[in-house]
Amino acid sequence: MAEHNNSNLQKNLEESVYEMERNLGVEEAIVRFDNFLKNNEKSANTRDCYIRSVKAFYKSFDKLSKENLILFKAQEIEQHSPNTARLRIIAMNQFCEFLFKGEYKVKRVKIYSGTSSLENVPTLNEYYYFLECLKRDNQMKMYLQI
Repeated sequence: MAEHNNSNLQKNLEESVYEMERNLGVEEAIVRFDNFLKNNEKSANTRDCYIRSVKAFYKSFDKLSKENLILFKAQEIEQHSPNTARLRIIAMNQFCEFLFKGEYKVKRVKIYSGTSSLENVPTLNEYYYFLECLKRDNQMKMYLQI
């Protein structure tokens, strides 16, 4: 019986969210999203970032859909750093969750944090300085090896 009541409650909640999205407009949805974030103890900076991301989405697109989110993701990757694009996609995915539109969510932007293979290679000036130091310290064997 409790399972049936939970199912009805979920259905009613989804219907009311659909009505909210359809009737309230973007600005009211954003205000309610901000309240949702506040109630979930998100920091002021996080809320500000998420709200700016939603507004950026609606500047380019008039309707929330999976297709538009995929286009938004491509646009963000093209126009911004990987970190910024990733944050904006996370924000839009959270907005989708808020609207019970989890099926619209898109994959996050992957950020590779491996070290570059050239990261530990000395510059030409550093190489010549190292050679001079070896020569000055009479380390001729090492000088000839490098």
